[in-house]
Amino acid sequence: MRTDSFQESVFPRYHMETVLKKLIHSVMFAAAFITSSSALAAELGTAEEAATMVKKAVAYLKANGKDVSALKDADGKEFIKEILSKAKSGGKGNADYKWPNPVSAEIQPQTVYFEKADDMVFSSGYYRK
Repeated sequence: MRTDSFQESVFPRYHMETVLKKLIHSVMFAAAFITSSSALAAELGTAEEAATMVKKAVAYLKANGKDVSALKDADGKEFIKEILSKAKSGGKGNADYKWPNPVSAEIQPQTVYFEKADDMVFSSGYYRK
């Protein structure tokens, strides 16, 4: 005969409380992990944001048709000329310059990796702290 105590005989109260505590802790950990991961991604940028920025740059150049080889960073360094010169001589490499971070709007050091392919140079950069 089943009574109200059937569930307690199959799943003792202390066992259910332990399971519920573990479940609550797991949910809290997962929420903290997801929140911290998205905060870190927002601080450092994402692959999607990098791709979006490249697409915006291509669209800008197509619309404005400007030669950006004389573009200067925050310290007045002609970093595009440096990239093009290094790409011409070595085919690929890195360059450092200072540029406004679109997330924080602060001038930050940035490193760019670039490779020459035929008569074009492709690059992608990341901000350093």
